[in-house]
Amino acid sequence: MKAFILHFRKIFWVFAFLCYAGTANSIVAQRAAPVPIEVFQIQQLPVIVGMVDLLKTSNGYSLKCLITNNSDEKLLGFRYTLLAIDSNNLKRVLANHSEALALASYASKRKTYPAALSSSPKDDDRIVLMLEQIVGADSIWEVVKAKEALDSYASGDFSFIPSVIRVPNHVDAPTPVRVIY
Repeated sequence: MKAFILHFRKIFWVFAFLCYAGTANSIVAQRAAPVPIEVFQIQQLPVIVGMVDLLKTSNGYSLKCLITNNSDEKLLGFRYTLLAIDSNNLKRVLANHSEALALASYASKRKTYPAALSSSPKDDDRIVLMLEQIVGADSIWEVVKAKEALDSYASGDFSFIPSVIRVPNHVDAPTPVRVIY
């Protein structure tokens, strides 16, 4: 009888451990689930961003995305805004950040960046990403009235189409080789 009780206790503790491990794994899986992000694409920019997720990590959040360069020059970086819209249509900026990027012309790359969020997104938030500036080796593309465009888009007004200015990049452009006679 004593052997039966000891055997029963062992089975009980193994079962309890397996139940706890299964619950802990499901909780971790729920926390680690990526937060989908809606992308406000600006057609005049030379970049398409897709498959964007916000991942919860031990150090905060990471932004994972696929970036496609549609220009004939190498891209060096970009600036983006992440906007959270809650169920009451209240908007708050989660991040306005610049990131470095080395992307050859007409290439695509899947990248993960640490996201410096000002606050954590809530479960019912709709999150929108908009690129505001693209820095290339020879050019800089800047969205005109980016804040107004994003606010309009987030409110459901799709009639506001932002324009983009392209200016030469005199800072990052390679210096031409000069031969002095």
